[in-house]
Amino acid sequence: MHGAVLTGGSSRRFGAPKALVAVEGIPMAVRVGQALIGAGCSPVIAVGEVPGLANVWRAETDGGPQGFGPLIADSFPGEGPLGGILTALDFCSSDLVTAACDLPWLNASEIQQLRSTAEAKFEQGMLCVHGLHNGRMIPVLCWSAQAVPVLTAAFEAGERSLRGVLLELPTIGVEFGAETSRGVNFPEDLNP
Repeated sequence: MHGAVLTGGSSRRFGAPKALVAVEGIPMAVRVGQALIGAGCSPVIAVGEVPGLANVWRAETDGGPQGFGPLIADSFPGEGPLGGILTALDFCSSDLVTAACDLPWLNASEIQQLRSTAEAKFEQGMLCVHGLHNGRMIPVLCWSAQAVPVLTAAFEAGERSLRGVLLELPTIGVEFGAETSRGVNFPEDLNP
């Protein structure tokens, strides 16, 4: 199963491109990519056009662990995560795990649990399995390639909200831990 790190977003609340912000010395986008690779996703691509990310991502594809794939441009820049997800699904043409780049504490074992659940549920007609913590959707999602027509139709109808599109799909959540679920929206969110 492929993986994709979604690096888009304006980072207005944070004040700088989050994909490049180092957590424990490693840029957030790379940390998320490493977690996806650790969960067995390969290749793992990055989607977006964050200035400076190409050099950071290229260093991983050239000298980092095997499994890092290319950085690709978002086909729908500025149109929210759904556009990035459609871009990744189109590029990979297969089932896919997507994760927001601002989840630097993702845990490979929880992503693997998400993948295992998805592999079983996709055979039963489920189209998406997502992370969940205390009833809140976590933007780590495993997509069936069969979800593309539904996602495309929702996007063409004007839907941009990830939560909104999940209401239109057969989906199920897998519980993630509190640390894994911790996202970064503001600089102070990097503090323990």
